[in-house]
Amino acid sequence: MDTEMRRSFPGFFKRKPRRSSVAFKSPKLSKVWKPFNFSVFLMHDNSLTTPSAEEDLLHMQAGLGKRTLTMDGDMTHSEVSSLFEGVFPKLKSISGGWLLYKAAGGNGRRHLSVVPPETEGYTGSSIKSASGGGKTMLYISPLQDKLDMAPLSTDAEEFSRMPKAECKNCKTVMPLQLLALHVAQCRKSECISGDDDDDDDDDDDLECISEAEQEICVTRQNLLQRVLLQWQRQQRGSPINQLKVTFIGEAGIDTGALRKEFLTEMVHGIELKMFEGDSKGKSPIYSVSDLESGFYRTAVEIFAVSLAQGGPPPCFLRSWCFDFISSGELNVTKADVDDVEYASLIERVEAADDVRDLTDEIINCGYTGSLTTNKKDGIIRAIVLHATLRLTPILQQLRSGLKIYDFLEVIERQPLICAPLFVPKQDDDDDTPDADYIMSIIVPDMSVKGSMRHTKETAILNFLQDFLQELQDTGLFVFFFIFIQPSTICCTGFLQGFEEFPAYTSL
Repeated sequence: MDTEMRRSFPGFFKRKPRRSSVAFKSPKLSKVWKPFNFSVFLMHDNSLTTPSAEEDLLHMQAGLGKRTLTMDGDMTHSEVSSLFEGVFPKLKSISGGWLLYKAAGGNGRRHLSVVPPETEGYTGSSIKSASGGGKTMLYISPLQDKLDMAPLSTDAEEFSRMPKAECKNCKTVMPLQLLALHVAQCRKSECISGDDDDDDDDDDDLECISEAEQEICVTRQNLLQRVLLQWQRQQRGSPINQLKVTFIGEAGIDTGALRKEFLTEMVHGIELKMFEGDSKGKSPIYSVSDLESGFYRTAVEIFAVSLAQGGPPPCFLRSWCFDFISSGELNVTKADVDDVEYASLIERVEAADDVRDLTDEIINCGYTGSLTTNKKDGIIRAIVLHATLRLTPILQQLRSGLKIYDFLEVIERQPLICAPLFVPKQDDDDDTPDADYIMSIIVPDMSVKGSMRHTKETAILNFLQDFLQELQDTGLFVFFFIFIQPSTICCTGFLQGFEEFPAYTSL
């Protein structure tokens, strides 16, 4: 009916002219720069794949490898170059230019793809976009030069910002990351260079050399309990030696991958079985049997080995636990109580109209004051102290276990540098969903692959991702509800008013 009426009386059904979109353009907001951390890895040549675990260590010894930097502002290319040269002095010697690369997703060795520089070179904005706001590591690759891979001296400029410790054997001070390898070589050279040439002494030398490795041979079944016991029974090896792992019944020679897998599983298993809490941090579970067995000391020795030999950091401790380890001081609040029983008691005290109903439980926590409603703060403080003070023998055992590699001394000297290895990021960090999160929860119902509709839908998805990223980079981020139908992606309505963004006009 409507169609026929338009044909018969076109004068009455003329479409109203569309208003120019220029009048409805939203004003551009001034760009608010938010500082972010990102990781870069300086490679020694123009490789097309990411380095292996063994190559990571060689790069680190040569003053190359991974560094974590902070981008405080939208830097120019020259400022970015100065930032990189500050942590990689060898980068100053490159005369043939360099480019940034990033790796594809997945594990193991991955292919690298170039990050194209802008007209003015690499800027803070381009690095922030390429790294996903610091979530993706970038690789610096020299185009025509090859950097020297010879190990540097321990006092080299490249190691000036790294935490250091002293080798007890030769009294050499060196970066903690290199100390594990040095200790093994230092022991080996000391044994080989003995002055006594007797045959018996030769046998002793061979035995001493074999001690340069700590061997763990274990099944995957009940891994945590068996490793804690076997770790304590080690006679020929020591935690300061290089760790070699064999899983019984599985073929394979440990060249570093098995060790990393083993340490990853152990750190995760210790976190689940011996600590309690949430994503903000965890405290040790109060267990007298584990304390008497020395399992907490063994657990933290595994943490130290993991930190020194390429495993993951135990980044799950409560900040008050780390503060006690680093300084011996106890500073806790009710939010630091992870024990379910005492956390529940604190909640009941706060909600109680008459705290005398909880007299027995309160007195058991060591509170000796009057049980009145206006004394709730003192009662809660007593519960908090009771719940945390009983953990101090466990924390003392953790401190004792960190003495290997002289790691405790390093923590006491540089607590701020070492804290990120043990304490997770807190809630004051920005955890607002970003563009990557929005795209990750979209589950499109696409048309048949290869069809024209599928091609258009893919183009719209790519555009939407670029659009959201631009919103995020400019500090303007809104939540979108994306409705995806069998062959239509209804996102046009969400884009009105944002025509000034380049991605909008390029679709």
